[in-house]
Amino acid sequence: MTKKGLLEELRTVAESVNAFIEAHVGLPGEPEVLRESSLHAFKSGGKRWRPFVVLKACELLGGDPRRAPPVAAAVEILHNFTLIHDDIMDRDEFRRGLPTVHVLWGIPQAILTGDKLFAKVFKVLTDAGKASAIPSETILKIVDSLAQAALDICIGQTMDMLFGGRFEVSEEEYLSMIRGKTAALAKASAEVGALVGGGSSSEVQCLAKFGEEAGMAFQIVDDILGLTANEKELGKPVGSDIREGKKTLIIIHAFSKASPLQKARITRILGNRRATTEEIRQIIEELRALGSIEYAYRRSIEYSERAKGYLKSFPDKPAKDFLMELTDFFVKRNY
Repeated sequence: MTKKGLLEELRTVAESVNAFIEAHVGLPGEPEVLRESSLHAFKSGGKRWRPFVVLKACELLGGDPRRAPPVAAAVEILHNFTLIHDDIMDRDEFRRGLPTVHVLWGIPQAILTGDKLFAKVFKVLTDAGKASAIPSETILKIVDSLAQAALDICIGQTMDMLFGGRFEVSEEEYLSMIRGKTAALAKASAEVGALVGGGSSSEVQCLAKFGEEAGMAFQIVDDILGLTANEKELGKPVGSDIREGKKTLIIIHAFSKASPLQKARITRILGNRRATTEEIRQIIEELRALGSIEYAYRRSIEYSERAKGYLKSFPDKPAKDFLMELTDFFVKRNY
């Protein structure tokens, strides 16, 4: 399968999910500001790979693809809820090139908009159950999976915030943090897709592990791209993680390899929101020279290969090929 084929399929899924969300995210009689801010959360694009995983996991197990769209949309709504609150906590002014919700409508409204989207996740699912599109027993399992993912995200995000106040963080702590903050929803995406597809307990568990490991690879590469990507494609300033003092795998590795002088240079800039573009560039070069970016990339490949290993037991079909290709894309992408 070619990269073009994967991207075209991602685009097709994105259009379908976007249309579903636009048709269902509104509330009767809601103030215009609530509707506008809710829809804005989805306008900044994104690959929509999480709902893509939902749909392909369902297809892989021979499930009825007509049942999956509400579940795929629920996953994307949950993801965007987390982004709105994440942007507030990180004080990010842009996401994928567009002003964030709290910048346009203020923090109180952004919190409300995020809360609305979180509630909408479960309303979309229960509505699908009421319409008999998905058996109520399956809906209950899906709700349980997404609720657990939301709890894990809270733990991961809290760890990430606490790391900001610490000088050093271990690699194990970082991996535990991203397992909650990012990999939990990737895991749930594959898990709920398998549930809609009617998978056995072992099949659901296997696909959940695939999603979790793929999510780990995705986040590590995201950290790399935050330092190496084209700013226009990244949608936010390169090096923003350094300005925010994020303890990424790259920084953790650098601290373990740096001389006292190198560590002092990195520490002086890390967490300095007023750091100049040139200072950020110098630190990135320091991280590259220490082999820290390359180390993080190797670790991402390990997780990617582990993820693909969980797919090997499933029969060959287009859905499996797409999931394999998506996992490769996670580590080969440049945006």
